[in-house]
Amino acid sequence: MIKIGPPHSTTDGKAWDDAGRDKIVQIFIELREQGIISLQFLYAENRNLVSSDKHGGDRISAPKFDVVSVQRINFPISWPNLPFFWFKIIVYTKQVTLNCPSVYITGINGSYGRSFLSYWQDLIFSITFITNNRTNGPFGGRGNSSVFQYQLGPDRSFGGFHGRARDHLNAIGLYVKQSTTLSNVPVTVKNEAV
Repeated sequence: MIKIGPPHSTTDGKAWDDAGRDKIVQIFIELREQGIISLQFLYAENRNLVSSDKHGGDRISAPKFDVVSVQRINFPISWPNLPFFWFKIIVYTKQVTLNCPSVYITGINGSYGRSFLSYWQDLIFSITFITNNRTNGPFGGRGNSSVFQYQLGPDRSFGGFHGRARDHLNAIGLYVKQSTTLSNVPVTVKNEAV
C-alpha cells in the first residue's frame, strides 16, 4: 500500500495507523464548532465487527464511543494578566453508517490550521467522507484554515486511514492499495523496426 498525507507536516499529537482496515461499517465523529475532536471507526473484519481505537479526545472525552450524545464540557482557562474564568464547549457526536461492502470510501477532504483552543497545535477543522454513492459531511467548522483533498476514484483502492491525534484530531491521511492488475492501466505499445 502507498501511504498518502497528511497534507501538512506536524509533530502535534501521537501517531495512529489503521493500515489495511478498508471495510468501514460506521464512522463516529466527535466535534465542536471549531473542529474535529476525534474519530473512531467500526470495521468488518473476518465476519466480525471490530472497533478501532478512538483517535483524539484524550483529555476532552471518553476513551471510546458507547452512546451518541451531546456533552457540555467546562474548561478552566486563565491567561497572564487576565482573571480566571470557565470556558464552555458543546461537543457533538455524529455517526456515518456505510452499507459495507457495497459502499466504500473513495475520498476525503476538509480543512486544517492552528487554533488557540487547541493550544496553537495543528487541528483538523472540518472533514468530509466521500463514498461511491454519496458525500457525508462536512463535519466541523471552518476556522482560519487551509484545505486538503484526497480523491481515489471509483475503484476500491482505499486501504485505511492514518494520522496524528491527542486532544484533537491533528492530522489525517490515507492508504491507497496498489493495483494488482493492469486491466485498468492504459498501455501503449510502440513497434519499432530492429
